[in-house]
Amino acid sequence: MLFIFISLFTIISVTSIAYFMLQQSVADNFGEIGTEFSLYVGDSVVIKDHGIKLKFLDVLEDSRCPSDVICIWEGTVSLMINIEFNGQDLGNFILNSSNSHKASFMEYYAKFKELKPYPISTEIIPKTSYHATFIVGEYETD
Repeated sequence: MLFIFISLFTIISVTSIAYFMLQQSVADNFGEIGTEFSLYVGDSVVIKDHGIKLKFLDVLEDSRCPSDVICIWEGTVSLMINIEFNGQDLGNFILNSSNSHKASFMEYYAKFKELKPYPISTEIIPKTSYHATFIVGEYETD
């Protein structure tokens, strides 16, 4: 009976520790204001000390000219992100080349700088392979 109790206790302890470590690894995705960070579709980041959470929701369009083709138009990229500020959902924002890759909220902005991988004409890029480099900045106030 003691053996069963010790075994059960060990299993529960190990499972609890593993769960806690998994939660920490997910929760520890932090960034800093003015510093670039990269996210895959579905990932999010919390900007320390500013109450900002940015989630990369989707690649809506990737019509960039493939690297192995000559094009007369460079194409566009459209991404959808979600922003929370101090726990309040500010909604979804679309970032694309027509809005300078930037979304403004409160005294901050979120901008995407790069989307990888770059298209090749013979390959289809799965949504889960996309990752974007973002920066969240603060507008200067007088």
